[in-house]
Amino acid sequence: MEQFLTFSKIMQDNNIITIDYTFQPVKPVQFISIITTFYPNKMSWREVLDDLYLKYGTWSDAYPEEQEKLAQLDEAFREKFPGEYVIEEFYNSKLQRFDVRLKFPDPKQETMFVLKNSG
Repeated sequence: MEQFLTFSKIMQDNNIITIDYTFQPVKPVQFISIITTFYPNKMSWREVLDDLYLKYGTWSDAYPEEQEKLAQLDEAFREKFPGEYVIEEFYNSKLQRFDVRLKFPDPKQETMFVLKNSG
């Protein structure tokens, strides 16, 4: 069976390229639509944390199963940015939504983390 790959949309927003393409077998009734995001440039630790938080969900206090999603976020973030911190969810009044932040046991560790992962 011959298969086709059709690109519907290619968008670029700052450093993020989003490609929407459709994989369609010869039969026109069956198709799969996939949206993929590529990050061509290096992202800061804050951008990675925000991106992972939006991916794994919010409202962990309201829904107990969401604690598992926060644990997944922690595991994925630690792979890229190891350190002595705890990821804490809080209500960000400036953004008017829930957000996450890193809590360090010592301000020196926070300073070292920011210096090490900036740039």
